[in-house]
Amino acid sequence: MEEKIKEIRIMVAIKDRHTGYLTIFTTKTEGEAIRSFAEACEKQELFKRNPEDFQLDMVGKFDVISGTITPEIKMLSTAMTWVKAEKKKVDGK
Repeated sequence: MEEKIKEIRIMVAIKDRHTGYLTIFTTKTEGEAIRSFAEACEKQELFKRNPEDFQLDMVGKFDVISGTITPEIKMLSTAMTWVKAEKKKVDGK
């Protein structure tokens, strides 16, 4: 019997509480997704001005071999977390 190969990536999207989900992207791990989101929160003025409006959600899992998508909603991080952390770094507090 042939063993099936699987490579699962997580599907994540930034959620705007006013407009819904923005572009979906995939990463290998939740940590990688959170790091990318943290960097975006530090650089993007929209996130800095309105951090309470944005969060990063996992929206599913994607098997890159079979093309199967499995929905799974899970909040991973908030913009507020990273904007506050950046402010502390700048203020030295």
